[in-house]
Amino acid sequence: MTVFGVVWIAIILWCFTRGNLKYMLLITLLFMTFQSDNVIIFGGKGIGPGILTSIAFIAFCLIRNKFVIPVYRENPLTIISLISLILLILYSSYINGILKANVMYVLQFVCYVLCFLFMLSFSDEIGKKDLYSIIRNIIIFHCIFGFVQILTSSDILPIRQLLNILFYNDASTDVVFHKTHYTRVMSTFMEPSYFSGFAVGAFYYLLSIKGEWRRNKYIFLALIIEIILTQSSTAYAAFCITGLVFICVSKEVNLQTKIGFIMLGIFAAFVLYFGFYGLLDSVIFSKLSTGSGLTRQRWNKESFELFMTSPMYGVGYKNCRGSSIFYSLLGQLGLFGLILYVLLNIEVLSMLKGNHYKFDNVNATDYFAGLIYAVITAMVCQLIACPDIDLCTYWFWLYCAASCRDHILNMHSGEVILE
Repeated sequence: MTVFGVVWIAIILWCFTRGNLKYMLLITLLFMTFQSDNVIIFGGKGIGPGILTSIAFIAFCLIRNKFVIPVYRENPLTIISLISLILLILYSSYINGILKANVMYVLQFVCYVLCFLFMLSFSDEIGKKDLYSIIRNIIIFHCIFGFVQILTSSDILPIRQLLNILFYNDASTDVVFHKTHYTRVMSTFMEPSYFSGFAVGAFYYLLSIKGEWRRNKYIFLALIIEIILTQSSTAYAAFCITGLVFICVSKEVNLQTKIGFIMLGIFAAFVLYFGFYGLLDSVIFSKLSTGSGLTRQRWNKESFELFMTSPMYGVGYKNCRGSSIFYSLLGQLGLFGLILYVLLNIEVLSMLKGNHYKFDNVNATDYFAGLIYAVITAMVCQLIACPDIDLCTYWFWLYCAASCRDHILNMHSGEVILE
C-alpha cells in the first residue's frame, strides 16, 4: 500500500459513510485523471486509483441500493456495443492464447464498462447543477495543479519529493515527471498528450455554456496557457479540429460570435506561426522526421501488418499497439473492434445530442451539450497519439456523459419536467 493509497482509502471510507452519490461521483471522476499514481503495488505492478475507484463506485451503488439496480432501457445500442466489445476482447485474447497474460487489462476494461453502465442507471439522482459543479471543480483543480507541476518539474518549486509521493508514485519511465528537468504541462497525467484530451475537452465543454462565460473567464485563460505549454502536437491538433466542429455545429453560439471565433483563431495562428515558429516546427512540422515520429510510423506499420494476419478479430487485446487508436484496434481486435468502437462513440454522441434537444424544448440552459465536444476531443486525441481504448481521459468524458443521461429532465405523461 502506497502513501497515496492510505489517503485514497480514507477518502473512499468518508464517501461511503456520507452515502451521497454526488460525492462518490466526484472522486470517481477526479481519480480517473490521476494517471501517474498507484494505490497498491502488487508483484511489482501498480494498480491505479482510476480502476479501483470505478470498482468502489459500483460497490457503493450496490450497497446503497441493497443490490437493486434500476434497469436502463434507453439507447440499447450503447449497451450492446459495450458488451460486444467485452466479448470480442475475451474471444480475441482467448483465440490468440494471451488471455491469461493480459487478464488484468481485460478486467480493467470490464470494470470501466460496468462503472459506465452503473452511472447510466443511477444518473437521475445527480442534479444538473451538481454535475456541472463537479466537472468545473475538477477542471479548476487541474488548472491550478498544472502550474504547480510545471513549476516543480522546471526546478522552480522545491516540492518534487512531495509530489512524487502523492501524485506521481508510479515509477514507470512513462511518467515523464520523473525526468530531471521537464518544462511542459501535463498536470497529474503521464505525459502532455494524455493531458491534452482533458484540457482541450474542458475548454470546449465550458465554452459551450454561454451563460457561464463571464464566471469562467479565468479558467479559459488558464486552459489556453496550459494547452500552449503542453508543447504537444496532439493538443494543438485536437484544439483546432474540435474548434472547427464547435464553430460549424454549435447551437449555443450565434453567427456573429462564430465569426469572431474564426477571426480570433486566424489571429492566433499568425501569432503562433511568426512568433513561435520554432515551437511549432518542433512539435508539428518536423515531427514526422524525428525519432518519435519515425517510431510512431513503425508502430502503425507493425499493427497493420498484424491486422492483415487476422483481419476480423485481430491478434488479441493489448498484443500490439499502434500510434493511433485506428491502427491499435485493427491490430488488436480487427475490423469488428474498430466497428464497435465507432458505434459506441456514435451512440454516446447521439445520447448527448438527444438531451441537448430536450433542453432546447424547454428553453433551459444546457450545461451538458458541451460534453459532445469533450468526447470528440478525446476521440481526436486517440486518433492522433493516444491509441488506447482504455485511455483514462476518454473514460473520464464517457463517465461524464453517462452521468448526465436522464437527470437533465424527466419525461412524465408526455410532459417535460425540470428537476
